Order: sequence, then C-alpha cells, then structure tokens
Amino acid sequence: GGPFPFPQNKKSASCSLATAANAAASVRTAYDEWKTTFVSPTGAGVAGNLRVVRTTDNNDTVSEGIGYGMLAAVYMADRPTFDALWSYAKSHLDTKGLMNWQLSATGTVIGQGSATDADEDIAWALVMASNQWSSAAYLADARAMITALLTSSVADDGMLKPGDSWGPTNVPFPDYFSPSYFRSFAARTAHACWPVTLLDCT
Repeated sequence: GGPFPFPQNKKSASCSLATAANAAASVRTAYDEWKTTFVSPTGAGVAGNLRVVRTTDNNDTVSEGIGYGMLAAVYMADRPTFDALWSYAKSHLDTKGLMNWQLSATGTVIGQGSATDADEDIAWALVMASNQWSSAAYLADARAMITALLTSSVADDGMLKPGDSWGPTNVPFPDYFSPSYFRSFAARTAHACWPVTLLDCT
C-alpha cells in the first residue's frame, strides 16, 4: 500500500474516467497477469531481485521493460515489486549511472550503454515512489538518475541523445522527449533547463 493506493479515480480537466463496469478490478487482474507472465526472479541476480522478461526475445530483459514495470508497480502501490525491479536496475547501471539497455536471461550485458527513454521512465517512477511511499531515499535516487541523464544523455549542442554512449546526436528521437517529466525533473533538482527545452542546457 501507500498514501495513494490504486484506484485513485482522479482525472485531469480534459479526461474522463472509465465507465466500464468493474474497471478497477479489470486493471488489477491485468496487472497481476502481467506480473505472473513477465516478471521473474530467474536470472535476476541476487535473491529478492525481479526482472521483466521478454519471452519472445530469448527471455532477455531491456531497460525499457524495467522502466515500464516500475511505473506500473508504483501506480498500483506495489512496493515489493517496485523495490525488486529497482534493485535489479541498480545492479545493471553503467559507469555513468544509467541502466545498460539490454541484458541476457542470465544477466550478462548484451546492449551496453543506456536507452534514454527507459532511464527517463525509471527516474519518473522514482519521483512517483517518493510521493507514493513518502520516501526521501527514492527522491535521492531519482535526483541521481536525473543528473546522470542530463550529464550523459544530452549532447554538447543540447540535443537529447538516444543513449549515453550510442546513437546519432543530430537525429532526434521524438518519442524520447517527455516534457511533463522534464518539468518535474527541474522542480526536484537544480537543473532549470529541463522544463523549457533541452536546447537551453548548453
């Protein structure tokens, strides 16, 4: 549980809540089925770790899946799963403090370097966790990830890179830009360039 247990039944001014019968129960069922099918301790390293498994790709794990899993777990107020996924992610950070983007079924690094979209999701999930469970530790972890993103996943010209050590710096990946995340990142760190555009970071 947490101070914001699922379902919250909150909506923004431009959205509507689902009117389908038993919507919250259906979401809970889907979440539980996802965990049963794709979340596993096998190959996750130390006892207590969990990873999200790509069953169609030799049972590997990608940082994007870890990010999605952490987001789902924090919104469902599932702290044990959240902590186990974050522990796995931390055990596979690269030298720049971001998660290597692809791991084999046994935890060997296949894809070195980070994937920016995944690290953004992980950092956002940590920010949400700091609120969900009133934890300064999660916020400190989020701030470390945010700083690592800004330091290593933004090119000298201000372009958001696809990763901290790979990919073109002159071709943007539009789906990696998350303005609502950036505003939150700026509000929780001293990095004021996040909320405007990354071109202001140079």
